[in-house]
Amino acid sequence: MTTKRCIFHLPMQIRENLKSASQIRPKLMLQGFRDAGYEVDVVAGSSDNRARLIQEIKKKISDGVEYNFLYSESSTMPTELTDEDHLPRHIGLDMSFFRYCRSHDIPVGLFYRDIYWKFPAYSGGSPLKTFAAKHFYRRDLKGYRESLDVLFVPSPKNELRYIQDDIGGLRLEALPPACELSKEVIARCEEHISRLPMSNDGLTIFYVGGIGSHYGMHCLMDAVLAAENINLELCVRKKDLEVACEEYKSLLQCDRVHVHHASGEELEKYYGISDIANLVFDPYIYIEMAVPFKLYEYAAHAMPMFANVGTAYADIVDKNDIGWIVNGAEDYRSKLAWLMQNPEELRACSRRCIEFAKINTWSDRAIQAANKITG
Repeated sequence: MTTKRCIFHLPMQIRENLKSASQIRPKLMLQGFRDAGYEVDVVAGSSDNRARLIQEIKKKISDGVEYNFLYSESSTMPTELTDEDHLPRHIGLDMSFFRYCRSHDIPVGLFYRDIYWKFPAYSGGSPLKTFAAKHFYRRDLKGYRESLDVLFVPSPKNELRYIQDDIGGLRLEALPPACELSKEVIARCEEHISRLPMSNDGLTIFYVGGIGSHYGMHCLMDAVLAAENINLELCVRKKDLEVACEEYKSLLQCDRVHVHHASGEELEKYYGISDIANLVFDPYIYIEMAVPFKLYEYAAHAMPMFANVGTAYADIVDKNDIGWIVNGAEDYRSKLAWLMQNPEELRACSRRCIEFAKINTWSDRAIQAANKITG
């Protein structure tokens, strides 16, 4: 049997025990390729380390080692500024390697993490740092146009308008996040579904993530405060809450709202006592094109979700029938009231979440990426 081989490229170190989606995703995609049966050679770390690893792989290629493709994940920073001091030590290193691979019949695909730098709200710190960062972000897009076979983004339909002039005719494909799932998790979810709803006299909404800034929560706040039988398990970072505490004072003072600073395995307790999840935010252009990591995490916990109308992730929720689309606070309140009168719909939707999660694991996502790259 021919060995399946690929190159996994990351312009930073793969770190363990980190919490943000941008730090977790590369590790899970790497494991996804291995679970899908690929022998993976990794190019990651500092620019000096990547330069050394690139030479090792070039030597393998010249010795006859064959790779099916190269897959890369971008950083939230410009590629050439990812060293700890953000100095550009190896100009053109990574794009040159991509072009080298293509010249040796190794197709290349890259997941582009986000384009927040394109929005007026972006700041690199000082005006000079912001100017420099945007210069290097543009260099990345120009490099992608010249050295990739496919560029993966969370939602091509929404993002193309912001980068089309930069990438020309480069092929764009969707590559959203995925789920971590096991037989034990599925069994736990089945037990959870059998107990829904968790209370005979109301519903409990679960939310984990940012609050304030472009994660405006006023629609959720209005829906919770308007109904005496709605509870909220709110898991947010302490520093985020300190900034937003005055803005959400009425929500935080409600005795039906329980605030936690939990993450990782600590969240399991709150998943276990909740019925539905929140993905409803105040309208904001960044939210429109996002595909939140937590959508797939919610699904893997048999947790149906409410999502904003008009967003990329609402399309996923609607297409897979794993939740309900909300158009404003009044609609949110109405759907909550309907759900309390139809608990069987909650249980049915929870089961669809599990079926959705089963075909959206990180191994599934790695296979999807491989198929798109090799075309």
